[in-house]
Amino acid sequence: MKLLSIVLHNYRKFRHAEITFPEGIIGLIGHNGSGKSTIIEAVGWAIYGNKAARTKKEFIKRQNALPNEDCWVKLEFEIEGDKYEVTRIMSGKSLASDANVKVNGMVAASSADGSTKFLEKKIGMDVDSFFTSLIAKQKELNALSTKTPGERKKSMLRMLKIDAIEDAIKKVRAVSYTHLRA
Repeated sequence: MKLLSIVLHNYRKFRHAEITFPEGIIGLIGHNGSGKSTIIEAVGWAIYGNKAARTKKEFIKRQNALPNEDCWVKLEFEIEGDKYEVTRIMSGKSLASDANVKVNGMVAASSADGSTKFLEKKIGMDVDSFFTSLIAKQKELNALSTKTPGERKKSMLRMLKIDAIEDAIKKVRAVSYTHLRA
């Protein structure tokens, strides 16, 4: 996954911000409270929705935004030569969620849940695996080392896309055990 750009509108502290990502490894540097973690969270929020947020959805929309103003993030990235554009939005007083995904300009998924499921499948990671493997969040450089051995194994299997193999091994062992007892 190669990040291309992100636009934040009424997202947390940002009224409106546009960032174009350079090639290579990206580092965000700034003073405390400048919005570094917010930018990282916005990448996750665009892909995974509210489960990637650090707080309840009521605190995602910029505090001074008017009730009729929307909160949204548009993220552009590439995977295997295809260009993805994800837009996630919260509208109205109820902060109703919606999202859509375009791949090479064509709508590939719509609705908040549909977009999240589509992207999880395409990226091959749930939100925990995404943040653990791709982004070293503030104070979480040792994310894997703080997990139990079982949690580390589960995360690594998901990241490497071999959790299906682990499930198959368990099923074979269960069948073998059943046959041995018979």
